[in-house]
This record gives sequence, C-alpha cells and structure tokens, in this order.
Amino acid sequence: MNFKTCKQKSNKKLLKASIIAIVAVVLVISSVTPTFAITYRPKSELINRFISLCNQHSEASYEVIGKSYQGRSICIFKIGNPNAPAVMWDGSMHGWEDLGSETMYHLTKWLLESNDPEANRILQRNYVLFIPIVNMDSSERQNKNYEYSRYGVDLNRNFKYGWRYSSSKSDYPNTYHGDYAASEPETQAVRAAMAKFRPVFYVNTHTGGSYLSYDQNGNMNKVNAFLSLYSQLARDFGVSKYSVSGGRAGNGLAHGDAKEFGGTGFLFEMASSSGAYRHTSPTLSQIENYYFPKCKPILIAMCQASEGKEVSTSVSTTTSSSETTQSESNTYSSGQSSSTTSTSTSSSEDRQADDDQDSYSRYRYYRYRTYYRYRRSRYNYYRWRR
Repeated sequence: MNFKTCKQKSNKKLLKASIIAIVAVVLVISSVTPTFAITYRPKSELINRFISLCNQHSEASYEVIGKSYQGRSICIFKIGNPNAPAVMWDGSMHGWEDLGSETMYHLTKWLLESNDPEANRILQRNYVLFIPIVNMDSSERQNKNYEYSRYGVDLNRNFKYGWRYSSSKSDYPNTYHGDYAASEPETQAVRAAMAKFRPVFYVNTHTGGSYLSYDQNGNMNKVNAFLSLYSQLARDFGVSKYSVSGGRAGNGLAHGDAKEFGGTGFLFEMASSSGAYRHTSPTLSQIENYYFPKCKPILIAMCQASEGKEVSTSVSTTTSSSETTQSESNTYSSGQSSSTTSTSTSSSEDRQADDDQDSYSRYRYYRYRTYYRYRRSRYNYYRWRR
C-alpha cells in the first residue's frame, strides 16, 4: 500500500468522524432546545377571516385606523348600532400574545351568526368595536422600531398617561417605552380610534396573568354596574369569573388613556400560560371551548352597563331582541351625543398636566435625537478610521 492510498483512507475516516460529530451535536441541541409548534393563525389570515365575516353581515363593517411601523394596515371591526354606546377591545398589542385576538373572532361570530337573543340585543343596543391585532409587524413583544432600541418599542408602555415615569432604558429588552409619548404609529392608531368612537369601556387584552384590572380614575358608576352584572351573568352562564380589581393605571399603559376620551379602561390578562407567549397554548380548541365562553359574560355585562342597565334580582340572558324599538335607537343617539359633550370637557388642571407632559415629551425627543445622532457619528468616524 503506497503513501497516497493511506492518505486517502485517512481523509475518509476523518470525514466520517466529522459527520458523526456534527450529527451528535445537532441531536444534543434539539433535545435541549424546545421546539414550538405554531398553533395560532398567522396575523394576516386572522384579519382576512374577520373581513370575510363582516362582509357577510350588514350589521358589521370595518375600517383602517392606521398603519404599523412597517406600513401594514391596522383594522377596527364595527358591529352593531353606530348610534349606541360603544365598547372597544383590542388584542396583540404585544405581538406574541394572540389569545385575545382569537377570542375576539369567536365573539364576533357569536354576535353575527348565533341568533342568540342576547347577541341580537347587543346588535340593536350597542356598538362593539374590535381591534384584533395592534402589533401587525411582530410576533415578539415589541414592535419593529429599532431606531432607538435594538429590541423595539413596547407599545403598552408608549401611551400618554404617565409615560414619563414608565420604563425608559433603550437597552432594556422588554419594556422600552419609546422616544416620546405616543411616538409609535400603532399607539397613535389606537388613540385615534378612542378619540373617534369614545367607548364607554376600553379593554386591552394580554396573557400575563388571569385577572381584570380597571382604572379607578374612570367612571365608577359604570364600573360598579359592570361588576354587579358580570357576577350575575357568570353565574347564569355557569362559568368561573376572572378576579377583578381596580387601581391607578400603570405608567404608559394603554388602558390609562381611555379616561382622556371619556371612557374607562380595563387591563385584561386572559391567561398565565407560558405557552401563550410562543403561540402554542392555549390551543385553538381550548380558546373556543373555554376562553370564549368565559369572556362572553364580560362583553355582555359591559354592553349592558354602558347603556345604563343596573343589576336586578334576576338578570335575564334571554331577552328577546324584538323588544328593542326604533325609538330606543333614537334615544341612544341623542343620549350618546349629550354624554360625549359632558365627558369631552376636561378641567383646566387636566389640560395643564397634558400640556406639561407634551412639552416634556418634546424635550426628551429632541434631547435623545441629538444624543443618538452624536453616537452614530462617532461610531461611523471610528469605523472609517479602522
């Protein structure tokens, strides 16, 4: 056997050993790193399902309320009587929290296709507004604006109420609050919807727990009516209640801005499952069979409380929709316009606080813009020298 033949055999053995080593490493990594099977629908597919559903029913419509950071349309779906009190929910403000979005789809189907007397009653006496997906660009927590933070902006820290006191470090991975209050186009879209429709109740859905938290600065008469109705309806439907508590809205959180537009905001943490952050759990079947029935009395109670209904000894969940007359619809039209006038007038102190916050936001914007431009110029200078 000559030297050349020995060398070829040695190379073959080395190649075989290398392949075996690579396969072993891949197997070890795959056994340690969890793989996530995506169970939820892609964002675009879910929005198309909403559009298709609304196009089939005259009681529903939709419009684009704004664009995402990357230019995708953010849609609001409008169901029921435009002259009646409005209730607004949104979902996927954190891009990886899709439970609220999927649940809203089932609520929409129930309202439009069930022919349930309570659903028909809502269609006549309320205006239900769903923004299924706020963060259209990302399947992570933040949006896709990496201009001032390599992680993007946490949209639920970017709203105006208390923004200056919310998380601010641009390199903090989870909760960077943006360059200034309401800096992000997604935030601006939600605020524009609040300003246009002025919902009595606004619900911002997430998956970081299992509770409802309302802003105590809202309309407490409406909140108390909701709490009583929700307790009764949950018993009537035979579902367990979410725990409900009140307090001051957190800094920069979406539901804190509802008061500015005459409404009361709720933070709704729908589930605490860790899989909810990776689109694996709850499954679509669990959403339809557990979370949708559990959320239905919340929506019904909010709709009834928004129109001024008080709890009685027996709250009927089978009220016939035929009881609603045209005169009632006219009453809602005039009533909503008068309530809008009364709630739209804020005190001079509130306006002064808003002006101060806007001035401070502009100051921060120009300060940080100058700072980051300086950093970039220095970085480019030293990179050029190298």
